[in-house]
Order: sequence, then C-alpha cells, then structure tokens
Amino acid sequence: MSTAPFAATTTPPRGEPSNPTAAVVAILLGILVAVLGFFALLMWVDAHKARDDAHRAATQATSAAAMPGMDMSSTSAAGLQSYAGASPTCTSSSRT
Repeated sequence: MSTAPFAATTTPPRGEPSNPTAAVVAILLGILVAVLGFFALLMWVDAHKARDDAHRAATQATSAAAMPGMDMSSTSAAGLQSYAGASPTCTSSSRT
C-alpha cells in the first residue's frame, strides 16, 4: 500500500502509441523490407551471371559457325519449294 496522498494515474503519456497494433505493423513492415531487399540482391546477382553467360555463349557461337548437320549455306536453300498461292481459288462461277 502506498502512503502517497494522491491517486496514481494509469493514462499513458502523450506522444507514445497506446495501441500495440502500430508496433506490430511497424515490425512486420521492417521484416518485409529486409526480405524484399534480400530477393532484390539475389535477382541482381542472377542478372549479372546471365549477362556473363550470354557473353560466353556469343563468343562460342561465333567460333562454332559450322555445326554438323546444320548446313545453312545458300546452296542448300535452293531445294526449298514455296507453296504460296498453291491453295485452290474460289471463282464466282463455282458458287451457287
């Protein structure tokens, strides 16, 4: 028991949030920022690896121009036949 001549007040001081929801939301948003930052870092590293892989593939593609079974010269293209316009045409006399 207290010997003080006044009653103790239980109201929180001004300026501090009395609702713990704000504190929980702030903590969850902080965790979200950390997780998103981590994934952004992983995507950045992956993008740089992809760029290096693309440069490596481009240098290999120029050095391996003649792949076996993949003759892309103009002499092999002469055997191709175009079927453009090969479909039967509809004339006005054949309609009823």
